[in-house]
Amino acid sequence: MKSLFISTLLIVLLLLNWIFTFNFIADTSKELTMLTQKIEYNIVKDQWFSAQKNLKLLETKWNNSLKILKLVINHDEIEKTNLSLIKVRKYILTQNKDNLLVETSLLKFHINHIKENESLSLRNIF
Repeated sequence: MKSLFISTLLIVLLLLNWIFTFNFIADTSKELTMLTQKIEYNIVKDQWFSAQKNLKLLETKWNNSLKILKLVINHDEIEKTNLSLIKVRKYILTQNKDNLLVETSLLKFHINHIKENESLSLRNIF
């Protein structure tokens, strides 16, 4: 009976941990996606200063969330997102509108891909 209780407790703890982690990833990806969309809007409207400001917010949010994300997600996903952020920063500095819009779309894809990989779905289980 004691082992059944311990096993049940461990399963509950694992589920609670997954719920906390997924909620954190979902909230973070939503915020990062919204900031990326703001950058895209700024670029379309030729508001380069606002795009730089939103990029700094995006990088700050990303770097703060990395402390937890590094523990739970694939490091290749982190590297892809980091590379995309570096490209976005350089394209904003050079005011390269076409490449920047492509790279922000790719950045949104990477952010959403992290969320999808951590979601509880049959695709991720099997």
